[in-house]
Order: sequence, then structure tokens, then C-alpha cells
Amino acid sequence: MSDIKELLDRTARSVEVTPPAETVEADLRRGRAALARRRRGRRFRFSVAGTVAAALVGATIVAGNLGGTDETTSPAPGSGIGPNQGAGPDRGTPVGLVAYHGEQLDGFIVDQVPQGWYLQGSNTFRLTVAPLGRSYGCFE
Repeated sequence: MSDIKELLDRTARSVEVTPPAETVEADLRRGRAALARRRRGRRFRFSVAGTVAAALVGATIVAGNLGGTDETTSPAPGSGIGPNQGAGPDRGTPVGLVAYHGEQLDGFIVDQVPQGWYLQGSNTFRLTVAPLGRSYGCFE
């Protein structure tokens, strides 16, 4: 092992020279240019990612506003929705909240629901509240 150390010491002493100023300046220029390229690439990637994210959000909103199926389902038993309440509000109209008196679903305590809506189901991660006459299939 001492032979390797002696060899490395001799090699290091043989290159102990001060580089010329032009070499130092050229290295700095290359480093700064590489940093600028990296920053430009990062800005481009973030702008593309932001545009894609905005497009996905917009597509999700549009897809959610296209309407549902023509299937009709009745509210879950014990949902607290009476027969005299309508089949959900029209799009663009305000939704009034009404007191909820039905059975509480696992993991959630519900005091109010939108008028014309019912509690469709729940699990550890979500509570689905659907308009009367609509089913979203995630609990059926």
C-alpha cells in the first residue's frame, strides 16, 4: 500500500502547476454556459408541465360538466331524502342545504346535504353525495 501512496505523491507533485488565466476563464465560461442551459431546460420543463396540468384540470372540469348517464336510481335506504324533494337542481342554480336525518355512513358525520341530493356511499377515503336520479357507480 505504501508503494501506491508514493506513486500518487510523485504524480501529484508533477502536476502542481498554476493553470494559465486563459484556461481558467475558458473553464468559467463553459461552466456558466452549462448552468444557463440547465436553467433554460428546467424552465421549459416546468412550463410544459404547468401547461399539461392546466389542460388536464380543464379537461376534467369539462368532462364533469358534460352530464351523466340516463339511468335512474333511487336514493339509498335511510338516506333521509323524502319523496317530496325534487330530482336535484338545474345546472347553474344555487344549491340549498337541508338537514340530514338519515343513517350516518362509516367515517363521516353529515349534518347537511344539498337539497335534492343523497349520500350514495363512503369508504376510508371518500364520501359520495349524488343528486337524486344519478348514480356514480363507485359504490354499486
